[in-house]
Amino acid sequence: MTIDQTTAAHDAHEPHEPHEPHLPGPVEAHGIDVIPDTERHGTARSLFALWVAPNVNYLALVVGGALVLMGLSLVQAFAAIVVGSLFSIVTGIVAVTGPASGTPSQVATRAMYGVRGNRVAIAVNGWFVSICYIALNWVAASVIGFSLADRVGIPVSTPVKVVIVVALASATMLVSVYGQGVIMRLYGPLSAALAVVFLVLSGFVVAKADFSYVPALHLGGGDLWVTWIAAVTLIASTPLSYTISSDFARYLPRETSPVAVAGWTALGNAVPSVVFLTVGALAATVVDMSDPQAGLQSIVPGWFNTLFMVAIIVGTLANNALTTYSSGLALQAVGVPLSRIASVVVNGAIGVAMTLYALLVFDFLSTVSSALVLLVTLVGPIMAIYVTDILMRRNRYDGAELSDDTPASPYWYTGGVNLAGAIACLVSFGLALLCASTEAFTGPVAKALDGLDLSLPVGMLGAAALYAGLTRLFYGNDLRVTETPATVHLRGGRIFTADPARPWAVALTIADGRIAAVDQEAPPHAEIVELDGAVVLPGFVDAHTHLIEMGAAAGEVALVDAADLAEIQARVAAAAATAPVRVVGGGWLHPQLGDHAPHRSLLDAVAPDVPVYLSANDLHSAWVNTAALRELGIDADTPDPIGGAIERDADGEATGLLSEMAALGLMRSFLAGQVTDADRDAWLQTGCGRYLADGVTTVVDMGVEAHDLATFERALAADTLPMRIVGHWLVKPAATEAENLAQVEEAIAHARRLDGDRLCIAGIKIMADGVIDSCTASMARPYADGSNAAPIWDRAALTPVVVAADAAGLQIAIHAIGDEASAIALDALEESIRVNGPRDRRHRMEHLEVVSVESIARLARLGVVASMQPVHADPAIQDNWRAMLGDERVERGYPWREITDAGGVLAFGTDAPTAPHPPLPNMYVATTRRSALVEGLPANTPHLAVPLAEALSHATRDAAYASRLEGRVGTIAPGRVADLVVLAADPFAGEPEALLTTRVLSTWVAGVEQAQRAAGSSVLV
Repeated sequence: MTIDQTTAAHDAHEPHEPHEPHLPGPVEAHGIDVIPDTERHGTARSLFALWVAPNVNYLALVVGGALVLMGLSLVQAFAAIVVGSLFSIVTGIVAVTGPASGTPSQVATRAMYGVRGNRVAIAVNGWFVSICYIALNWVAASVIGFSLADRVGIPVSTPVKVVIVVALASATMLVSVYGQGVIMRLYGPLSAALAVVFLVLSGFVVAKADFSYVPALHLGGGDLWVTWIAAVTLIASTPLSYTISSDFARYLPRETSPVAVAGWTALGNAVPSVVFLTVGALAATVVDMSDPQAGLQSIVPGWFNTLFMVAIIVGTLANNALTTYSSGLALQAVGVPLSRIASVVVNGAIGVAMTLYALLVFDFLSTVSSALVLLVTLVGPIMAIYVTDILMRRNRYDGAELSDDTPASPYWYTGGVNLAGAIACLVSFGLALLCASTEAFTGPVAKALDGLDLSLPVGMLGAAALYAGLTRLFYGNDLRVTETPATVHLRGGRIFTADPARPWAVALTIADGRIAAVDQEAPPHAEIVELDGAVVLPGFVDAHTHLIEMGAAAGEVALVDAADLAEIQARVAAAAATAPVRVVGGGWLHPQLGDHAPHRSLLDAVAPDVPVYLSANDLHSAWVNTAALRELGIDADTPDPIGGAIERDADGEATGLLSEMAALGLMRSFLAGQVTDADRDAWLQTGCGRYLADGVTTVVDMGVEAHDLATFERALAADTLPMRIVGHWLVKPAATEAENLAQVEEAIAHARRLDGDRLCIAGIKIMADGVIDSCTASMARPYADGSNAAPIWDRAALTPVVVAADAAGLQIAIHAIGDEASAIALDALEESIRVNGPRDRRHRMEHLEVVSVESIARLARLGVVASMQPVHADPAIQDNWRAMLGDERVERGYPWREITDAGGVLAFGTDAPTAPHPPLPNMYVATTRRSALVEGLPANTPHLAVPLAEALSHATRDAAYASRLEGRVGTIAPGRVADLVVLAADPFAGEPEALLTTRVLSTWVAGVEQAQRAAGSSVLV
């Protein structure tokens, strides 16, 4: 059975949410993760209809009536309504962080309270309060539902009550589960329908209202101020409770005007509030609004009552759907490891339980409601801190940095807590309580002022002043955010954007580390960079590398350019003469050895006492001497490791050749234990420096182990990670399925913990087979000598690992060089689709040097990315590769063109240090199939070459897509991170050989120009 899962477009996005059960229609895939720019859409105007729906509600009528019952005249009540509704401006301002960061408010507030402090703040104000309001609203809607049931003749028994509650809750949760897209589409017509019903009601009310109404008891002096301020506080509590407004604005394009976002959000809250609060006040002039339902029903004709009751229920549910949606995000932000949908379901279940208990057992919610009145004194300070932070940062929020919840986060502050936010919130809350005057509690200040409630101004102004002052005191002027680069305008050159909508440009503007505009005039006060004819490309994304090993290789004995065995021996002898402990080198190729096989005796002859470890150019084999075998503890009795081989002679003695997991596992693990953290830190900086010097701004480290990850995290914590690293955790074959799956769980934990802009763990790496040069790649047909190799992972072992990783939302990268290995890998990937259901996955196949036509078609159909390395096809290293196959298969080796012709996505990398890391020589091999290492060699199957524009796109846009980064990097377009490389010459203008000599003038990461090209960074032989 096959599953047809076509990836529709390169700009699709793989969410970082766990896999969900299938529901009909477009279910929102995102939780609290950052919304990529490619998924941003819509206009700020849509926020108006969104916020109208929850504000066209029965509560507005009730509160409006309450103002008159408090003793206010119509004019005084209207003044309180207008002033209280002006607090909708605060709701609007809070919404602007959504488009700026692409995150919901529950994540943005990490900037105010710190990663850990925010969990406490969200647990109280975001989650607990939301659950209580959800239950209160369901109780109110259910009571109306009971009345409707009774009206149509249904006996309101306990089972009927349960059915009504569950039905109302299910409708609410269904909208919340489907998420933002459905909410935005549904609330437009819903707002219109509710508005029509409530405007009809308003017509009946206005027709009978007594506009000459005078309160029976005239309020004046202090009593009037006490009552009027209480009325303003009551009205303001509604817009101030909407700390969630950015949750629904985060899908808007990053460049959406903050003024428009704030304005339309505020209007959507304020306009219906002013209208229907006023209608409620007018109703109170002719009916008793202490029982608003009975009072309003006495005004309207009988035929309208049922429609009005339905509208009350729908309006209440519209409000509750937003609250339930955001409560799911809050539960995630608190740190509960659930998906958004699961969080919504859990919160809904708790809300239903509370509702049923309140309706059927004990009305504890009346107590809860009284307690929530006091929390208005907390909401004011929270909103004030939020707005103050926005103003102080000028709304500069980076979603990736906000999403980083590790100690390396710029929002970790002091032990994970922003002391300024925590102190300001608690102190201002305390001050507000002192000034509060409610039925549940009256503070000493309010008592001294004869009941005057100043909790709102004191709490909000105190919070704003405290937060601003303490932030300056504790953290200086930058609020612990990364330094914002200046606005820079580049012009006077050619800009290859890799954006199909606009492939070429002549100017670009960088602001706040991102591309602000393409082909626009320079904004005022921008720094002007004259390119003087230089060419700008997107920063290269190396889709497959081994970063720390690349840095380490810079200090090892390099053998790739050795002419023959004698030169290899000479270099080893020279290194052994100065090596205090051992010699480590790499890059040797089988043809260099002539008629010799790699044997320990060849190394013993020049280094008998010092252990020598020489990795092959492809890293899948290692050649060691007798001293190294002794150091590794390998003798005639040592068993082969799983997935590897210790080559032996006729007597069973180790020859000194280690293959696959004997080299990659046994030897590599031993050597890893012999180096210090300082060594690895230095190697990381060497690797990053070389990459940046050659125009690479993002790398995908394909095979991360514990010591690698620890090195990356040390650099991240020290703010010395100058480029983006996407890691794939290496899963090694173990003796049991349980051991294999335990490694997947380890990867899942790392992926959940590390999902930042500079460092993330995207998935796992599995090595399905070896390499062709040493005949360890698994082939459908034997090699030229009649041998073949079994896969490192067979179907039975591979499939459970793939299915488990896929179910967790991890990307799976499978090393598959032979055509049999790729078929096995595709079988496992297809099984994961069958088991877990179709979705956009971005799984990857690495290398694919020999792959069948059928597998290519299947790969494209399944949406599996082909991650390949042009430098591996360099003719200088192909003699042995071709000899091992010895037949027509060599004419289809490295079939890049076949993959793209079939509709597959092709991502280019280098697999450094198995090959040189510089991207421009890599592009030369891609476009010519000629050698970047040795001049004059014949092209290797030139019919499979790709044009330069396509090659560059595979190494930028498609490589970014392969790691779910297309919303950030890989193209030069508005909203993308400003990762750029500036070339001294135009590679499109002359012969392809220019790619071998063109200099990189500068590399930019997030709008900041990095160090100039390091001398001699490119490896040319």
